[in-house]
Amino acid sequence: MFWNSFQILMCQVLEWQLWRLHSLCSTLCEYAAINSMLDQINSCLDHLEEKNDHLHARLKELLESNRQTRLEFQQQLSEGQNMQTDVQGPHTDI
Repeated sequence: MFWNSFQILMCQVLEWQLWRLHSLCSTLCEYAAINSMLDQINSCLDHLEEKNDHLHARLKELLESNRQTRLEFQQQLSEGQNMQTDVQGPHTDI
């Protein structure tokens, strides 16, 4: 009778340990899956950051180009007005 009780107890302990081991494996698999997803997200964020940096650099170039074009246009406009004043001569109000 003692031996049967001991065997039953040992079987229950083994079943419980197997359940814990299975549970642990499931948890480890879930952690591995989550870790893999986080790696993928991190890669996507790195790629987006690179694209953002590239776009930022291109926008700064465009802004500088537009500033330079505006300055040149204003300079040409100013020179044109000066030339027109020189051609017309000084204004004298009578």
